[in-house]
Amino acid sequence: MNMAKVSGLRALSVAGVLLALAPLDSGVMAQPAAVSAPAAADAVLAALRTAEHGDLRPVEALLANKSTQGLERCLLEARHASAFLRFDEAWSALDRYFAGQDPDRERLFVAHEVAAGAALLSGEYGKAARHAQTLLAMSADKPKEKIENIRRVQEIGAQLANVSPQTVEVQGNGTPVSLVRDKVGLLRSPITIGAIVQDAVLDTGAGISVVSASAAERLGVRMLEGASSVGNSVGGGVGIRLGIAERLEFGGAVVRNVVFAVMDDDALTFPVPGGYKIDAILGFPVLRAIGRVEFNLGQKTVRVSPTPAVSQEAANMRVIGSSPYVMMTIAGLEQPLFFDTGANSTALFPQFTAMLPSLQPISEGRMAGKAGAGGVKHMQSMKLHNVPVSIGRHSANIPNLSYEPDGSDDPDVPFGVLGIDLLSRFETFAIDYTNMLLEVGRPLAPAAAASAAR
Repeated sequence: MNMAKVSGLRALSVAGVLLALAPLDSGVMAQPAAVSAPAAADAVLAALRTAEHGDLRPVEALLANKSTQGLERCLLEARHASAFLRFDEAWSALDRYFAGQDPDRERLFVAHEVAAGAALLSGEYGKAARHAQTLLAMSADKPKEKIENIRRVQEIGAQLANVSPQTVEVQGNGTPVSLVRDKVGLLRSPITIGAIVQDAVLDTGAGISVVSASAAERLGVRMLEGASSVGNSVGGGVGIRLGIAERLEFGGAVVRNVVFAVMDDDALTFPVPGGYKIDAILGFPVLRAIGRVEFNLGQKTVRVSPTPAVSQEAANMRVIGSSPYVMMTIAGLEQPLFFDTGANSTALFPQFTAMLPSLQPISEGRMAGKAGAGGVKHMQSMKLHNVPVSIGRHSANIPNLSYEPDGSDDPDVPFGVLGIDLLSRFETFAIDYTNMLLEVGRPLAPAAAASAAR
């Protein structure tokens, strides 16, 4: 589920569901759009901006260069440590950076973006609001959408300022929990709030967990005063109130003080034949806090495992603000895709395919609708055929991969979205926030993969 971002900090991701619509009159072959080269002359600032969509390679190259020192190095270290959720290191670097009183306004803006994201994920909500307020004061020359998104974070952080941070009271014990793919292909599993069991969509792309208004009342979610809004996956905004679940259990793990965005039921009801509604979404903050989640779609189970030993594999996940990305290789090209188990369809965007002229998207001659909380965006439906994909040590050939010629509504998701359909082509997958690793098992046999992808 894609969603609007706030200065590298995602506000919400709800139901990035592709729906088949009417045929088009014509259209055979899509041509990749041209990509504008970044114009930034400052290599440090250019690297920091590239990191906003999950690509840390320029940051790492500058950090490996001994000549990168002073305030620039502090800011690069903060960006890198925060992306791997090493918040103590990030704050140490940020403290040194802010103490140096950098006169460069753009670098200072990035520093407050990093700080706002780290503060929000650390449960320092008032601190996140203060950094967002500083960003607003510096935003006169920024795009209107960015200013609005920063305002949303400031507003949400201020409402949560007196709320205790989320904590994990009990770690998961590896006991299998039931897992189903619902009628649109999203993953659902039972969670318990208070003493009531509720099925929830498991959504790495949701920067905040979500419940419908009716579910919030039934589950005893404590409502906070005030109202706000968040962005959705179709380029719009949705009104919310904030609520707190005092105790949430999932897979044996017990989490306290979980923040929920509470939405009107209509905003979580989607135009799917026969009806489709989401009452609860377990988002990135909870999934990140409980550490490692292992999925077996064949056995229809999910397990929250104890913290594993340090992996010998290279970390392929990174988090910018509260937005997870995965470095993966598609048709020989390694780039970060936004990691969204709340999206039922993996999709590539023109900025990716423009770098690979051999990829030729084919029009299916029909339109598709991307449904998000509170709306549907209509777009041309296209496919890339027989695309080799590698995640970590394993690879699979994907017969049909979606291509969205209109690209993304979010400038920090330029290349594409990794959804649940692609992950379902592997026997298992595990999301390990301790080692910042998305692990996939062996690819399924073609017949089994085709069945799992449906």
